[in-house]
Formats: sequence, structure tokens, C-alpha cells
Amino acid sequence: MGTDISHIVKHDFKMFNDREASRAFCEKIYEHLRKELLLGDGDPEWDEPGIRDDTEDFLRISIADYDMDLCLLPDFWEIESYNRYSFLLRGDAVRKAAFDVVHALGAKEAWHAEEYFTWNGDAMESPGCNFEEWLAYLEREYEKPIQEFSSSAYWKLDSNGFLDIEPVYHDSFKECFAEFERLQESIPDYRLLGISRVGDHFLRCEKNGELYLIDERWKNPLIDAPVHTYWTFDNYFVVIKEGKSALYDSRGVSLTPFVKGFFKWKRTCDKIQRGGIKMYHEREIIENVEAKLSLTVFEKFDY
Repeated sequence: MGTDISHIVKHDFKMFNDREASRAFCEKIYEHLRKELLLGDGDPEWDEPGIRDDTEDFLRISIADYDMDLCLLPDFWEIESYNRYSFLLRGDAVRKAAFDVVHALGAKEAWHAEEYFTWNGDAMESPGCNFEEWLAYLEREYEKPIQEFSSSAYWKLDSNGFLDIEPVYHDSFKECFAEFERLQESIPDYRLLGISRVGDHFLRCEKNGELYLIDERWKNPLIDAPVHTYWTFDNYFVVIKEGKSALYDSRGVSLTPFVKGFFKWKRTCDKIQRGGIKMYHEREIIENVEAKLSLTVFEKFDY
């Protein structure tokens, strides 16, 4: 079992103990995020974006495009991005996705922490935990100054060849803010929504209130039309337009035309016999049942 990551972001809402006021605040923030990030509805079979009443104590905002939940606490958000904590150092994808949401919230900083210092630790067992109490708990348990995160931490190894990783970091996102400004200047005809990529090279951008996926290399859209939404499957992504969907690889190469129905990812494991030997045939498949299209993206045979 791995350890998950949380992102802590401060807010200035002061009426956490008033349930109706808290819900109104969450609804306001969700509508703000929908506008700032041009959020879609995600996969209709799996995603339920919007406000969630998970418990009597906590309200959550679920945003499907980033696969994140923002949990409201008295003066901060505890954001779950459902990534392993070590992924923070295994490239820039986790940090950039977190930056997009932090930036859209109007914040300038965040703390990245292992789950044992956040929702799965002692400090946040009480729904009344405020930021200063959490920070005091963190400093007491961590017992040394919190390091500032930067890209120099990516793939940094210790003397034994393991990732040299701390359980918590503070992040001012200086490199991310600089990248955002640089990218925005390169595409003046669009409003840049964030610096996280769809596939390898595509930026989420807005023009005339509609979503475009812009190739950062050539500054042109993936398709000559706005898209309704998209979702990703590892090295592939699906684009939805006018009620139809198309499958692309991470480079933006079209693998199917736009067709009726939706593409879904699934895993299968079948018992087979080959040369008199019984074995398992495992596959990962992206398929569109309505369009009768199927693509095997991974397979292996095991005894």
C-alpha cells in the first residue's frame, strides 16, 4: 500500500460552524472554479462533480477534470488529488495540477503533505482543526524546518539510491507562476486555464467562453473547434464534442473519428490454454460499445 498526498491551501471563510453558510461558500467556490478552469462534467458513469455531503462534519467540492476533492475545514482546504505521495517527485504532473487549482482559488502557496499528516493523521480527526493547529501539529511531529519545494527535488536520490523525499513541503509555486506567464504570452489569442497538460503537449485554454486544447509546440488547437470536455486514460485521452467522442494517444494522434457513445477503460483477466498449458491472459482495454470500437492498450500472459 502506498501513501497518498494532500495539498493544504488557506482560505478566509469565517463561518465554518454554520452549515448553511458553509454550503453557500462551497457553492460559490465551485461556480468560481467552473468559470476559471472551464470545468466539465467528467465521465458520466464515474464522476459526480459538485458539492458532496460526505459526513455530518465535512463538505467537499469534487472537480472531475482534475480528479480532485476539496474538503472544507475552518480556515483551509484539504485537497485530495488521489496520487501517491512519491509521485510529487516523479516528474511535474502532480505539482502542476495542484498549481492549477491553487491558482484558480486565488492563492499563492500550498503545503504538500503525506496523508498521515492530514486526513489520516491525528490533527484532522477533529473537524474543528484550524490551520494554526494543523501547522503546530506538523511542526511538532516533523521536528525540523519545512523545506521549500522546487523542481530541483524531482527524481532526487539519497545515498542509497532511493527518492530523497520529505513527508511535507511548502510550495510558493514560483516556477509554476513563471511558466504560466510564459505560456500565456505565447498564446495571446486564448486565455490559459492552467499549466498541467492533457496528453504530452496540450494546454487547456478558453476562447469566447469555450474550451480548446492547444498544442504548446505549434500553438494550434487539437481540433478546429471547441471541445465540450475530455477525460484521460494514462497515455490516452478522450475528447467529447457535440455529443460524440474520439480517442487520442498522448501525442495527440487521432486513433478514432468522432463517433457516438463513450470510450471506457476496463481490465479483463481470462483463463486460457496455450500449447496445453493453462495460463491467465490479462488485458487493459479502451472500448466504445455503441460504436463497436476496442483498443487493447496493455496485455500480458501469466501462469
